[in-house]
Amino acid sequence: AQWEAVGAVRLIEDLESARDLRHPHVQQVIDVLPREAGVLVVLEPVRGIPLSQWMARRGGRMNDSLRFAAQTADALSAGHQIGLTHGMVHPDFVIVGDDGFLKLRPFGLAALAPSSPYDAPERAAGGASAVAADVYSFGLLLGELVTGRRSPDSQQQLLKEMLDEQIAGSSSWSEEAAQDFEHVRSGCLAPEPRKRWSSLANVRPALDRLRERVEFASLVGSVPEQVPASRSSIWPWVIGAVIVLPGLIFLTIGTVTRETPQVVRTSVKPLTEDAGYTAEPAVSRDGQMIAFVSDRET
Repeated sequence: AQWEAVGAVRLIEDLESARDLRHPHVQQVIDVLPREAGVLVVLEPVRGIPLSQWMARRGGRMNDSLRFAAQTADALSAGHQIGLTHGMVHPDFVIVGDDGFLKLRPFGLAALAPSSPYDAPERAAGGASAVAADVYSFGLLLGELVTGRRSPDSQQQLLKEMLDEQIAGSSSWSEEAAQDFEHVRSGCLAPEPRKRWSSLANVRPALDRLRERVEFASLVGSVPEQVPASRSSIWPWVIGAVIVLPGLIFLTIGTVTRETPQVVRTSVKPLTEDAGYTAEPAVSRDGQMIAFVSDRET
């Protein structure tokens, strides 16, 4: 009975702390009302489906998966910065809203959380919730969002197969993007907590770089090597010109036999590897310099 009383007090304290958190990707705790039989928690209404259902449908693009991963990292980081840990980071506690934005279920409920396949090893062994444990769970979630597999070993194996067979999505993936992904994922899943990313705020720049690489690869992959002319669509017009408009025979033939322009394959590369916010690029008049806005400290 004494343990239950202490646990209830801690639960109320955690929920009241979570009530002070305001973040667009965290479901808000509106009120905490102690009752004799327990605690009544009033939450912000959220319409949508669990992330687990969204992943099962696999209805989104890679960019959507990485966008949701970034939003989850932001949500967790916001709680960590005010001393909260989540302890329930898994797809059933993340909601994809009808508006297309993600909401993480509230902080403060870790005391009620059952064991989960997404738990860090130390938490699965009975340890308390901590930032490092949330980082580990986020790494598993990120891996599943990208690969569709939950097990770290199966995620790594699939990534290797994708690269070896070059089927990583030619229009939305690249070897560089795969390396960035593995850098983020493995840094979250280190067995020892002290060897993981110290903060998800530090993970976010790496996620942004990964998203940029995927977007660049998608842009480049959408440009074909060559656009061949379709003979079936050209010759009927030539015949029509000969029969109906004899005076335009030479003009029409000249247009048809003109050399078909070739589309030159281009490549797009990021101009900076700066972590953090970079935007509003501007090119100098002589074309030799580029200026941009950055939040990097100099």
